[in-house]
Amino acid sequence: MDVACCHADTVATKAARELIVELATGALENRQQEAAALRVIESSPTWKAEYEQIRTEQAEQSPLLASVPVIGVFGPEGKAAEMVFERRVRRASVGGIFPGVWVLRLLDTGLVLWQEQLAAQDLIWTAAYGDRALPLAAQTKGSRRRPTRKWLLPERQIILQTFAGLEKGTLELELTR
Repeated sequence: MDVACCHADTVATKAARELIVELATGALENRQQEAAALRVIESSPTWKAEYEQIRTEQAEQSPLLASVPVIGVFGPEGKAAEMVFERRVRRASVGGIFPGVWVLRLLDTGLVLWQEQLAAQDLIWTAAYGDRALPLAAQTKGSRRRPTRKWLLPERQIILQTFAGLEKGTLELELTR
């Protein structure tokens, strides 16, 4: 009987450690999974301490933007995209953005870089610009799109902008350092 009990504890501890790593690295698909994982982890003082230790180590060891940052884009329906930035790729965009709460998170540390409620005025052309005609691709050659909103994120390392589209908008990130 004791062997079965010890085996169950070992299996539960192993599963909890996997969950801790997934939660700490932002690998879970959506907020419901994150909330459920956090409830499980917080059910044990040992697991909670391990999770807090990992998060503390990540914050101390990882600079804000590592040499190849991977930023997760999370919306009202969970993870929408991953943006991978390398030395030559300093700008990335994600389309299909609709009104709601959006979050940008470093996937290696789970650090939340930005969280904002985006409205129709930020993302949908008619709400942002009224009756002004949406420029066609041929009309935009040589001209720069005009963002509806702009943010300078931590220590001005990231410029984040929203652009309105016909039915949904676009988030664009540019690394400045």
